[in-house]
Amino acid sequence: MNFFFIIETDKKFFSIYGINFYWYGMSYAIGFLISMFIIRILNEKSSYVEITDKSLDSLFFFLIMGVVLGGRIGYVLFYNPLHYLHNFNEIYKTWEGGMSFHGGLIGTALALKLFCAKQKIQFSKISDLVCVSVPISLFFGRIANFTNGELYGKPTNLPWAVIFKSIDNIPRHPSQLYEAITEGLILFIIMIYLWNKKRKIWKSGTFSGCFLIFYSIMRIICEIFRVPDYQIGYIKKYFTQGQILSIIMILFGFYFIYICNKKQNYI
Repeated sequence: MNFFFIIETDKKFFSIYGINFYWYGMSYAIGFLISMFIIRILNEKSSYVEITDKSLDSLFFFLIMGVVLGGRIGYVLFYNPLHYLHNFNEIYKTWEGGMSFHGGLIGTALALKLFCAKQKIQFSKISDLVCVSVPISLFFGRIANFTNGELYGKPTNLPWAVIFKSIDNIPRHPSQLYEAITEGLILFIIMIYLWNKKRKIWKSGTFSGCFLIFYSIMRIICEIFRVPDYQIGYIKKYFTQGQILSIIMILFGFYFIYICNKKQNYI
């Protein structure tokens, strides 16, 4: 007889005087705070970027705007454009789920470009700091996916399978936890290791490219265990939308490393 973990999902974390606090918002807030703390510590120890504490606070604001706006707009455009075209008033309901990592990445890159232009800081250096710290935010984001019962896995009889009562009574891969571990914890360990070993050798921007490559590889693997987005399904019968976007991101990661090493003052 198999025993499975049964998960009762609730998007609300808690309520105070009628004000609801959601897992999504709490996870993003905790992830942001820890990531910014890591950025401060890394830069204080290495002096990688010449930046004031006030400018770092400003960076925090730019990152929030980039991630939230980019993540939501990316989800709308990449995963469910027709639905939101006919339900435009639902776009702002981020607490119900629906954030795209790839959209958040684009939004963050644009926000960093604006920040660097304003502060007159080299983009590739500040992006390196962000990319070393961001896996922690991804970890908390995937935990929120798990508690929300979204982005769930394919059916399985493995002993660590979970049943999401809000979906069905079928034991499934806890794919959100797979991603939390790989894209979050393992990727963070890899990035910190590279930062400590290669920071004085590699040119700026190389860490950013490595992050794009390693994240994408882990995402492609984890998508194997995840149910594809129902409104898209499989592309060419084999690939999910997330895998296609990740393949593109791998190519861009290599290209970014190339141009940063060939044209150091360009980025």
